[in-house]
This record gives sequence, C-alpha cells and structure tokens, in this order.
Amino acid sequence: MRNLEIKARTDDLKRLHNIAANLGAAPGGKHRQVDTYFKTPNGRLKLRESSMTGNELIAYFRPDGTQAAECEYERLRVQDATRLKKALERTIGISVVVVKDRELYRLNNVRIHLDEVEKLGDFIELEVELDEMTPTHNPDAEIMIRELIQAFDIKPEDMVECSYADLLSRHGEV
Repeated sequence: MRNLEIKARTDDLKRLHNIAANLGAAPGGKHRQVDTYFKTPNGRLKLRESSMTGNELIAYFRPDGTQAAECEYERLRVQDATRLKKALERTIGISVVVVKDRELYRLNNVRIHLDEVEKLGDFIELEVELDEMTPTHNPDAEIMIRELIQAFDIKPEDMVECSYADLLSRHGEV
C-alpha cells in the first residue's frame, strides 16, 4: 500500500476542524492510538493499539523531509497485541512509544488526521491514498496535497520532516 503524505505542527486544532468541515470532509471519529515502535535496521515497525480500529502491526518506509513524500506500508491485523509486543520487545527491542488522540476526516481519497500527541503537541497529517496502479510521483496527488496545504494555511516552517517517534527520540523520550 502507498500514500503521499505530509505532517505539520499546529497551534489551533479547532480552526483545522472547521476548515475540514468547510471543505466537505466527512468526520471519521476520534480515537486514542498507542504506537509502540521497535528497533529495526530498515524502515519503521510499529504496533498500533487503537480504540477505534483495534490492533495492527505496521511496517513502513518513508524518506524524511518536509516535502510531500511517498510512504509504502503494510498493515497486519493483530489478535493478541500484548503477546506480540512482549515477543518483539524481547527479540528486537522497543525504541519509543507514541501516544496520541487522533481525529480522522476523509475527503475523497485523502485522510486528514488532526493529532494531539503526548509530550509533542498538536499536528495535522494529510495522506493521499495511492492505488497500486498509480505511478510514483503522481502529479494529481501532488496537486491535491499542495491545495490542501494552502486550504489549511500550513506554513513551510510548520512542516515536520520525520515521524512522531523520531521527534520523541530527539527529545530523549523512550
């Protein structure tokens, strides 16, 4: 699976909620996510425990940078998150745990995430879903991201170049 995505800091989630509604984005609900990241030599591997969608093991590959970037990922449903977390912790180790409250909106093939991340603050993520037939460097997806960056009034200095896990690690959180 693939998407084109960006992440940015915000100091006004309420304003972003209003913009999402004015754009006609459909609310998808608010839920708590606990993402446990494991030490890996390549890409990122996390166990997501979600109050809305259940438990998933997610492996993903995304280059760091403040520009929209393609992310490749695989998601696997997990029945017993506690046992899997314990097994992965013992074999490869936990690098960091990210806890967030996420409000989801959907606008066509775009997921809009409004996140309150513990120890980091508030963020917006925009993810344009790409199907397997969509070519890399898809101009339509790039245009959609640019239009949404403008609609949400996201400034270049607010763009975040890495994952929440990386931000927490930089602040010495584990």
